[in-house]
Amino acid sequence: MYLWEKEDWPNFVWDSRKIDEVLIPLRHRQGRLLGMAETLGFDVKSRGNLNLM
Repeated sequence: MYLWEKEDWPNFVWDSRKIDEVLIPLRHRQGRLLGMAETLGFDVKSRGNLNLM
């Protein structure tokens, strides 16, 4: 089912606490990964960004 096929489209309701439970730890891990990439140097970081895309 596509999002726009939902009955309540486009009236979204969400619980920020549930979203935060997922996004806060994810953002922390992302920051750690970026920090480690910077210690490897610009070249390696650029290749890593290309691989992620």
